[in-house]
Amino acid sequence: DAILDRFHVPELGAELWERAQWLGRRAMPCDGRAPHVLTRRALGLLDGEPELGLDALARELKTHASEISRHFHRDVGMPLVQYRARLRLLGFIRLFDSGERDLTRAASAAGFGSYSQCHRTFQSELGCGPRKFFSGMREQMQLTYAP
Repeated sequence: DAILDRFHVPELGAELWERAQWLGRRAMPCDGRAPHVLTRRALGLLDGEPELGLDALARELKTHASEISRHFHRDVGMPLVQYRARLRLLGFIRLFDSGERDLTRAASAAGFGSYSQCHRTFQSELGCGPRKFFSGMREQMQLTYAP
């Protein structure tokens, strides 16, 4: 497929699956050091309220937003806004897998403001739209990146 011919798409797909597994296990980052306490606490808060922004996290954790941002980006490997977009994306995929076939409803339930926002995030992160992903591209990615 043309999607696999694009230079960075396979790496993005692999990285998303790897991060999803890391986030699920709360394992240490790949460099072996434990995540900073602010990162761990922010992740814990985001588990319950995935739409919390940086300012809200700073108020909750009683620290400066720049401190959370710096440690979070270093430990998780992406800015908070990208992390939250990926959480919504993973929620969207879970909703589809659980039987929600109306992509607009699934996008809304996953926290996207619109289906077009979901589509842009999907395209940006995985290099293809949701329809292409769910109609065979996911299986290709899983076969390509399976251990």
